[in-house]
Amino acid sequence: LAELDRLAPDVIVAGTINRTWLDVAVAAHFPRARRVALGARTVDPLFAAALRLELGLETDQAFNEVVPVRDHVRDWENNHHLADHLAGRELPRSAPQVSVSAEAAAGAEKILAAKNLPAGAWTAVFPAGIANVPIKAWPTEKFAELVVWLQRERKQPVMLLGHVSEAPVIDAVNAEVARLGGARPAAWLGRDGEIPLLAALLASARFYVGNDTGAMHLAAATGRPAIGIFGGGHWPRFRPVGRQTLSVVQPLPCFGCNWDCHFGDAPCAKTIAPQDLHLAVDRLLASGDAPIDEILEVRNLPAESL
Repeated sequence: LAELDRLAPDVIVAGTINRTWLDVAVAAHFPRARRVALGARTVDPLFAAALRLELGLETDQAFNEVVPVRDHVRDWENNHHLADHLAGRELPRSAPQVSVSAEAAAGAEKILAAKNLPAGAWTAVFPAGIANVPIKAWPTEKFAELVVWLQRERKQPVMLLGHVSEAPVIDAVNAEVARLGGARPAAWLGRDGEIPLLAALLASARFYVGNDTGAMHLAAATGRPAIGIFGGGHWPRFRPVGRQTLSVVQPLPCFGCNWDCHFGDAPCAKTIAPQDLHLAVDRLLASGDAPIDEILEVRNLPAESL
């Protein structure tokens, strides 16, 4: 707060749908500023009590402007709505774009050459990227089935990607691919600070397919097609935004659980079948270069279980 005092802000914006204690503490510290919040969600009751006891702050009085959140749309749309409110007019809707530096592109080119992967013609498969929400991971054995299908039926070279801390996930997929008789795919495990290199690799792929991850959004932002596998925790807030995107999802009545799953293991995501991803890949490949922004809804659970 002392650092912010030196900046003397005129506007405080809480730009995420879920309110945090820090949003409230900062906004309340600048009562003369314009204080704008996206959505009217309240702070966790424990944090609200702590703010009241420690700082004398009432969380419902921190912001003097609240921008309504539109349900059943992506955060991207809601953040544009917030920008419109701040500017007082409707602004252009531009999709996120990431440019790859020459240095990162050269690094990616070197990696692809070492792995004998043709630039623009290999598939980026991301079975990892679930450190923050492990429950939403699609099973490794299903990723293996998808890899083998891509190799055999669609003649697509594959590279598995993840972080070095997720090596066991990549190893599990490789072991299952071997059991199924498939060819061992290439793999790349990035380290902290190598997001520019990851972006360069994704930019050189034919398309991305995998978990709902930051890498999925990065692939779309570099201009590559992206297929994401989704559960219901935050659906549809984090659907990818790009020229060609597909979201595979199995809608259930409990969607919107924030990953506090009633069943414990997220059957919404776990029971999505490899064949469902086959359909998504074929739909993407059939679209050619035409724009596509679709949701592929699947129904694999019996009605009596819902």
